[in-house]
Amino acid sequence: MAIVNTADNSQHFFPDTPAETETPVTSIWPVKGKRFITKVDNFYDVASLPKVVSDIQHMHSVPNSKRYTNIVRVPLIGGFRIFPTYFLYAPIAHFGNHCTINNKDTFEKELRENQASDVVANFTLSSIEKMATLGGWANIEVPVAAFCIRYRLTSETSTLSGFPWHRDVNSFSMTSVITPNDQGDGSFSGGELSFAERTQDYAAYECCDGGENTVLSHTIKTITYPYGGCLFFENLWSQHKVNDMKITSGHQCERVLFSIFANPNPDQLASFTTRNEAKNLATISPPGESRCSIL
Repeated sequence: MAIVNTADNSQHFFPDTPAETETPVTSIWPVKGKRFITKVDNFYDVASLPKVVSDIQHMHSVPNSKRYTNIVRVPLIGGFRIFPTYFLYAPIAHFGNHCTINNKDTFEKELRENQASDVVANFTLSSIEKMATLGGWANIEVPVAAFCIRYRLTSETSTLSGFPWHRDVNSFSMTSVITPNDQGDGSFSGGELSFAERTQDYAAYECCDGGENTVLSHTIKTITYPYGGCLFFENLWSQHKVNDMKITSGHQCERVLFSIFANPNPDQLASFTTRNEAKNLATISPPGESRCSIL
């Protein structure tokens, strides 16, 4: 997995065309390891979510995995390139005095091209601005991508399981399940997100599909998504995985996950984590346990 970055956040962290000279984040990320995970309740007005979900379900989607044909991704802002390496690209959000996006036209253009309704566009942009407000990201620039993942559960495919430990390809993520567990045509359970500190030899295990060997088992913490709320977490020292989910009644239901992939620079990341440290749910390594080196 190739991840690129630049120490100067006036440029794209994830440019459109990968170049052979790009520097892996391994050698330039100048921060010491500090894990961060937090849960924010009441991030959304739940009464607005059914319309958002309905519009998303009518948008163009693309396969999210070769393994699961009933899991699809709905592009909103930015995107992924799979070949020759797994790669994320994202436009830069220019936040103003009150953490509003000054260059909204850039994002609105992408949302229109991806067939987003006004409801979905407003939902996406307001979510990004709420994230910036929580982080104190006034008058700065941060690359931001956004998308949804639809997990379709039916009587034929009643369980989705075996999700791997992984980290996102950006430095900081927000995710939110915007569908309730109980729906008109059915209900589901599971899908919680587990987090753990990665091992020092993470990269070696990742390359050979080491699975559980990539995390420290005593640091695993499982967090349930709050409906109407969201989770924020860093991807530099933590890994995460989706827990098994299954349909519990009816014939079909759908779990829709909304995600923002941001790539703040070290100072911007520190601003967010410092402002929200009181709500940090990350497991701290016990005395004597070696802290992971940075990615």
